[in-house]
Amino acid sequence: MIRQSIYRAMALMALLSWTARSEVMVIPFQLDKVDSANAATINELFAESYQTFTKDTIAKPDGIASCRDKTCALEAGKRAGASEAVYGVARQLGNKWIVSGWRVKVADGSILASSTLDSKSIGDFEFVMKRIAQGLATGKKIEETADIDNVTETEMSEEQFRRRQGYYAFGFKFGFLFPPAGRFYSRYEYDYSSSLYSGSHVVLKKYSQVLNTDFVNWFELPKDLALEWDLHVGWANEVGTHFSLLKLFSRKDFAPFAGGGIGLDYVFPDGVDSIAKDKRNGGFAINGKAGMILFRTYDFRVFTTLGYKIVFNSDLDQGISADMGIIWKKQRSSAHSSGNPVVAGLAIVGGVVLGIIVLGVALQ
Repeated sequence: MIRQSIYRAMALMALLSWTARSEVMVIPFQLDKVDSANAATINELFAESYQTFTKDTIAKPDGIASCRDKTCALEAGKRAGASEAVYGVARQLGNKWIVSGWRVKVADGSILASSTLDSKSIGDFEFVMKRIAQGLATGKKIEETADIDNVTETEMSEEQFRRRQGYYAFGFKFGFLFPPAGRFYSRYEYDYSSSLYSGSHVVLKKYSQVLNTDFVNWFELPKDLALEWDLHVGWANEVGTHFSLLKLFSRKDFAPFAGGGIGLDYVFPDGVDSIAKDKRNGGFAINGKAGMILFRTYDFRVFTTLGYKIVFNSDLDQGISADMGIIWKKQRSSAHSSGNPVVAGLAIVGGVVLGIIVLGVALQ
């Protein structure tokens, strides 16, 4: 008896689960001035994408070629016995298409979701239809469906749209390095302020924090990897350069990342040469870091980073770093352009910093 009750309860739950699912009729989009072969492929992509974002049962369009308006979609949905209908249209305006889609309730004609996006080319329809399918199936706004793989040409320049093959950006970051307790990032200096001495005496100055500024080069690679190369200045303390390989964990606008790398740092020598004799101030460095990128699908990006760095010099200088910065896509200059003077100036500064590092290490 108990077993029969359990079976009945399970059957009832299965029935409720089945009846809770809607049967959605996905009607082919009407695509103005698109040839039949491409139109068929575009509509297949939409139907396949829609199916991946919903658990509803998809009803066959029952021979309907397409629907341009809600009245047509409602009639088709009623004939098929579907509870919802999805339809859309792509209207050509100049050299682009304005693609709009709707999901409507067949019983009363109410609009459950709608999405609109522009397409600048036939090839761009691949991303447009995936975005609209996700928006209609989930009820999300079109802005919420953007990620690094489906941003359209209308939303970015053509050059950036091809960034799946590689992406370069540059910018700046600034922040602080906090040495742990000990003699890391400390210097011996003369103290002339004490009245107890007729001359001066040597004191150990410990830095609780070091101001950092960096010029950042960002190379985005396939498989959500990125190579970050920075030219680093720790004011009154060090100069250096670092290469870090990072893994990005999201293709949305807010993308966490983590990674690490190697570099070369030169910590400025102590003010007292006699004490600093035979001291190795520069050396290779390793770092680990994690952070967050904001606006990953845009031409510019804001990011924050928390990391730890160790310099393999005599003092084994090390510390926790906290930075924030901005990078933006470098625009390619034309054949007749003299180039970007800001980028050229930064390249010169970077060369000087790198030269100082190499010279400092060589003279030790």
